[in-house]
Amino acid sequence: MAHSATFPIQNQPSSDGIPGPWRITGGRPLALAGQNVLLAYLISEMLPSLLDVLHLGGGYGHLAANLPSAIARSASCGLLILLVSTGLNRIGFRLKL
Repeated sequence: MAHSATFPIQNQPSSDGIPGPWRITGGRPLALAGQNVLLAYLISEMLPSLLDVLHLGGGYGHLAANLPSAIARSASCGLLILLVSTGLNRIGFRLKL
């Protein structure tokens, strides 16, 4: 006999309009970075050039020696992009098309 778990679904939207089960707690930095996605994209495109200017490009390549370190490198670059984008959004930097 298979046991199935049921989860209560709350269809009541919260203050930001997202229903309960799909709401991410602690997602404020993601929401701030998501306000200006073009900025995050441009920062990610500028990151390799910035690492080369700072003479960190060679070290960046060596960090991908194996799969776990490559995943950690990607996660740390994503976190850096998130932090820079969020910081620029907080001080009022905006890009418009």
